[in-house]
Amino acid sequence: MHKIRVSSKGQIAIPAALRKQYDIKKGDHLIIRESEEGFMVLTMAEQELLKLRGRLKNDDQRSLVEDLLEERKNERRRG
Repeated sequence: MHKIRVSSKGQIAIPAALRKQYDIKKGDHLIIRESEEGFMVLTMAEQELLKLRGRLKNDDQRSLVEDLLEERKNERRRG
């Protein structure tokens, strides 16, 4: 757990160890999401991945993984 302090301007500093661990650099955009426990700070990449969850399906509602496995199986049959 890391302790941080809120400045008089409402700013917080993310500890260096966390910035390094999550590859957060100057100018990166972060998202604050409310939860039952309080709030979470997410990197944009994490947030974008959460939005895509369950959306990567083709027209017949099969997942891309299922399509890839079927394609590989067909390739083995051909040759």
